[in-house]
Amino acid sequence: NFKTAQFPSVWGHMVGGYDARYYSYVISKVYSVDFWNEFSKNGIKEGGVSERYKKLLEAANTRPEKDLVKEFLGRKVNLKP
Repeated sequence: NFKTAQFPSVWGHMVGGYDARYYSYVISKVYSVDFWNEFSKNGIKEGGVSERYKKLLEAANTRPEKDLVKEFLGRKVNLKP
């Protein structure tokens, strides 16, 4: 049976670490939407959002990412977008 013979290759793909990469990709999309909402409601050059983003980028790998995101957004990331 072709489907039975194909199953090990499909199953290995799902449990071989790809699942973690997939969910990392999905959560990064959530973060990017939340960041984009911050830019779209304040404008790119209005309200200091670009300066806050610049500070976030400059501080990359110096502090925990969740702290940098919270500092940029002024709150925890919203997982609902």
